[in-house]
Amino acid sequence: AQLQAEILNFYDPDRAQAVLNQGEISTWDTFLVDAQKMLADQKVKGGAGIRILTETIASPLLRDQIQTFLARYPKAKWYQYDPCGQDGAKAAAMKAFGRPVNTIYDLKKAKVIVSLDGDFLFEGPGCIRYARDFADGRRVMGDRTDMNRLYAIESWPTITGSNADHRFRVRGSDIEAVAMQLATAVGVGGVLSGQSTGMSVEHIRAIARDLTANKGAAVVIPGANQTPLTHAMCHAINAAIGALGTTALLVPTMDDSPMTQADGLKELVNDLNAKQVDALVMIGGNPVYNAPTDFQFGNAMKNCPLTVHHGLYADETSDLCTWHLPLTHFLEQWGDVRAYDGTISLIQPLIAPLFDSRSAHQLLGHLLGGETDGYTILHSAYKAGSAKIPVFATDYEHAFKKALNDGVIAKTAYEPLNLPFNAGSVGAFTARPVSGTEVILLPDPTIGDGRYSNNGWLQELAKPLTKSTWENCIMMSPAMAQRLNLASEDGAEIVVQSQSVTGPVWVMPGHPDNSITVHLGYGRSKSGAVGTGIGFNAYTLRHSDAMSFAKLESIVGIGAQSMAVASTQIHSVMEGRDIVRLGSIDDYRKNPTLYDEVEAPVNQTHPDHQIENESMYPDQIFDYNGPQWGMTVDLNTCIGCNACVIACQAENNIPVVGKDQVKRGREMQWIRIDRYYANAPSSPNWGVPPNKGIQWD
Repeated sequence: AQLQAEILNFYDPDRAQAVLNQGEISTWDTFLVDAQKMLADQKVKGGAGIRILTETIASPLLRDQIQTFLARYPKAKWYQYDPCGQDGAKAAAMKAFGRPVNTIYDLKKAKVIVSLDGDFLFEGPGCIRYARDFADGRRVMGDRTDMNRLYAIESWPTITGSNADHRFRVRGSDIEAVAMQLATAVGVGGVLSGQSTGMSVEHIRAIARDLTANKGAAVVIPGANQTPLTHAMCHAINAAIGALGTTALLVPTMDDSPMTQADGLKELVNDLNAKQVDALVMIGGNPVYNAPTDFQFGNAMKNCPLTVHHGLYADETSDLCTWHLPLTHFLEQWGDVRAYDGTISLIQPLIAPLFDSRSAHQLLGHLLGGETDGYTILHSAYKAGSAKIPVFATDYEHAFKKALNDGVIAKTAYEPLNLPFNAGSVGAFTARPVSGTEVILLPDPTIGDGRYSNNGWLQELAKPLTKSTWENCIMMSPAMAQRLNLASEDGAEIVVQSQSVTGPVWVMPGHPDNSITVHLGYGRSKSGAVGTGIGFNAYTLRHSDAMSFAKLESIVGIGAQSMAVASTQIHSVMEGRDIVRLGSIDDYRKNPTLYDEVEAPVNQTHPDHQIENESMYPDQIFDYNGPQWGMTVDLNTCIGCNACVIACQAENNIPVVGKDQVKRGREMQWIRIDRYYANAPSSPNWGVPPNKGIQWD
C-alpha cells in the first residue's frame, strides 16, 4: 500500500521546494559556496570534523559515491540509521556467522512456517515476494488440496497472524523464551530458559514435531522488532531443521559495518556533544523526530557549526539545521537500487523534477567536485564498474539500455553464502523479559515510521484488523481493559521511564494480556497540511536500551469516551450476511462445492427470508436484469494487505499533466501541475517560472 501511495507523495505540494538557509529561502549556489569552504578547511584535517548520516542505503551507486568521499577524507565517518531497522538481526548474524548477513526466505519450498512475532507477509524487505509465495502454497483447486501450514506466535494482531492456521498471542518480551524452548524442543543444545512463555509446553512441542517432521521444508522467521536473542535462536532452529541453505538463505548485506545502527547513532551523538563535529551532512531521515529520546539528538546537533539536511520535506530535523536542501523524489531522478535478494534495478525518472530539488547522487557529485548530472553519473558509474557496482557486458550501451528496458539487471541477485553456524551463539545473548505490563513500540501499519504521515491516502486507509484511521491508539486486550475499567475511545495517559503520552484506548481482541501496543509515526510537529499535529508521538517513550519493549510505569484513564477514533468497521461484524465462508481442508476434499453459493444468500437475521437483488440503493434506480458484475475473493490467497485499496485511489486520482486539478489529502486541496513547464499554455493568472515551485491554492 505504501508503494502504491508514493504517487501522492510525488505530487505533494508540501514537499520541500526551495533551498533554506536558517529557515530563509536561498539557492544551491550559495550553499555550495559554504560547502566548498568547509571542505577546503577539512582537507588538511583529513575530514576529521565531517560526519555523514543517512538512512540504510540500498543504492550501489550512492554507496560507491560515499566510499569515494571517505577515501578523499579518510578521517570522516559515515553512519546509517533507520528508526525501525534490522539491528536485532544484524547483532545475531554477527555472532551466528561472524559477519553481517541478511536472511531471505524461499517460501515456495516451505511446507511448515513458524513466525515468531514477525509480520513477514506485510512489512519488511521481500514481503511482496513472500506474500506471493505463501499464497501460492495456499491455492486449493480441483485435486490440488495440499497446503502449507503457518504458525504465528505474536505480540499483537497482524496480517500474518490473521492468515495463520494456528495463532498464539504472547507478550513481545516473552517471545525470547518461546524461541529458546522451541530451540530445545528441536534438539538445539546449550539453551537455558526458565522464563515463562505464555504458551503451553504441549503447543511448543507440537510445533517442534511439525518442524522436525518436515526437515528441509520448514522455516522459522523472527520479527524485525525482536531482540538479538530471538534472532539467534531462529538461526539455531533453522540450522537444526535443515532450513539453512534451503528455505532460509544467507546473502550479503549492503550495510556491512559490524556496528549496529543504534550504536553508530550513539557514537555520533557523543561526538556532537564533545564538539568534535564541524560539519554534519544528513541525507534523508529525520533523527530529531525519531532518534531514541535519551539521545536528545536535536540538542546534540546544536553543537555543530554546519548542519545540512537533504530531505523530501522540510521537517523537524531541517528546522534545526543551517541548511535544508530539497531532495528529489525517486520517481523524478536517475539512480539504482538493490532488492532484498540483491537484484539491481536502474531507476529512471518518469517526469522532470517538479521543484528545485536534486538527488543524493547529485549532492555527492557537488561535494566531490565532479559530475552533477544524474544520468551521466549513473551511466558513467556502471560503465566503469567498482567494488559496489557490477561491470556490464562488453557491449555496454546495448546492455545499459536493455537494463533500463527490462527494469532489472540480469544475474545480479546475490549468490547464497555457505557459512557455518556458530553453535556457541545460542549463549551469546541474555534474555531480557519485561516484568509487569510491557509497552510494545512498533511502526504504524499505514504511515510506517512517520515518513508517510502527510499522505492522505494512507491516513485514510483503514489499518489492518483495528480498521482505525487518522490516529494511533493505546491498544490492549479486552481482559486488561476490563481490569483497568477502560473502553475504546477512553482517553488514557501512559508513562514509560518518566516520559508520558496521552491518547485514545482501543480494545483489541487477540491482543495478549499485560501488554500495551502503541504505534510510532504520529505526533509530528512539522509534517505538512495533512500530518502535522495528528496523534501522539510514541518516540518520546523510546529509549536506546528499550527500542521495542519497555516496562509500563503507570496508566491512568483521563475520561470515558473522551477521544473519538475514526473506524471503518466494528470488529468481526458481517451484518448478518455470509460474506466470509470457512471450513477445513478435509471438508473440502469430501465436497469441493461445499462453500459455493448456488442460491441467493439467506438473511442470517431472518433465515426464512432469501435476499434477492440486494442493493445499497433504493429500489428501481438500477435495472438488475441481464449480466452483472461481481467479485469473489479467495481468502486462502488474499492476505488483506490493502494494496488494492490504495491502487484504486491512485488510478482514480493520478494527476495528468495538462489537467487543472489533483485531488490530494484531507482537505481536498488542489494543485495546478501543467503551469510548471515553461512551454505550457500561458495564462495571465497562472504563470510560474520554471524551477520556482508550483502555485497552488
